Amino acid sequence: MRRTVAVSNQEACTFNPAVLRCTAGDADTCLTDQQITTANTIYSELKRKDGTTVYPGWGPGGEDQGWPLWVTGSAIGGTGLQFQFGSGLVKYWVTGDPAFNVLGFDPEFYSAGLRLAATTLDATPDLRSFFGQGGKMILAHGTNDWAISYKGSIKYFNDVATTVGGASTRDASMEFFLQPGVQHCAGGVGPDTVDLVEAVAKWREGGTKPSTQNIVATKLDSTTKAPVLARPLCKYPTFPKYKGSGDVNSADSYSCQSS
Repeated sequence: MRRTVAVSNQEACTFNPAVLRCTAGDADTCLTDQQITTANTIYSELKRKDGTTVYPGWGPGGEDQGWPLWVTGSAIGGTGLQFQFGSGLVKYWVTGDPAFNVLGFDPEFYSAGLRLAATTLDATPDLRSFFGQGGKMILAHGTNDWAISYKGSIKYFNDVATTVGGASTRDASMEFFLQPGVQHCAGGVGPDTVDLVEAVAKWREGGTKPSTQNIVATKLDSTTKAPVLARPLCKYPTFPKYKGSGDVNSADSYSCQSS
């Protein structure tokens, strides 16, 4: 039996980078005060000067795989993809200045440009027309996604309920699933292989909600493509909880629980 590698209940996982503070100079196995501050900034909400939240921040997990590409800079050009995408948005859309120094960008000063960008980039939570025409939606997000924070999807899911008239109206046409240990769309240590197209088709055509279809997500070996890890796909806010016995890599050893 191998130890599980994916944190099932990401929302209950807390991490204080200060526990890794260096005690005798800088080293690869510890964090300096500046590094701790940087990590806390990434995990924390981005707020305006008036205290309103602009972005919810990221939860801990998957930094070893996600940070090099998206945050710290292993992408082409030696910068993270977050910086590349964000700097392009600021230069060519928000400010209209290709030579703009994005390190000096003040979102308060360019609020009008940001609002304009949001009209195209932000997903509307007003799905009343879509639901009214019989539309069904599955929202799924990996908890180790360092391109887009899963916490933003939680907020969007809640905003949909507020907009369409309550959680019961939303839940009749939309279900949300967090995928433990999965990175941006795929990859990571968690089970990232699952057929959600078939699941939404069964819902739309047969009326069977995905959360009642006993869907299992699987992690495949990168070489042999053989299954090495499986978890039940659990409707938010439930998560796959270990039953206390059985193979930790088998979906049969887990059930969807809220605590």
